[in-house]
Amino acid sequence: MLALQRHTGTGFSSLGYLRDLPVQALKLDKSFVMNAEARPDDRIIVESTVQMAHALKLEVVAEGVENEWAVKFLKGAGYDYLQGYHYSAALPAAKCFDWVQNFNRAGDSSMPSPQPYSSVESAIA
Repeated sequence: MLALQRHTGTGFSSLGYLRDLPVQALKLDKSFVMNAEARPDDRIIVESTVQMAHALKLEVVAEGVENEWAVKFLKGAGYDYLQGYHYSAALPAAKCFDWVQNFNRAGDSSMPSPQPYSSVESAIA
């Protein structure tokens, strides 16, 4: 989640952490994704976050993907991984491997997974 907080006088900001910490990915909170269809300001945050993250050489995960509109919008914006009920509810670890195998076997035909989001990595991201 990208959280913008004000730390008066400390010299630190959440955006500074993106630059300074050894991270490889940024995860956008579902509150922005779930409201993006109805709220233009959320769409701007979603689009600008992926642009900034990619410029910093980070992969980006969008959580809260619940419908086909969100899938198309986020793919178009350039998100690397999508996560949400559109694909699956949360699963216990013991069932996760079977779900991933079925997901990869089904491809685009019976699971809501447009390419290139049909790899094991992105399915469970």
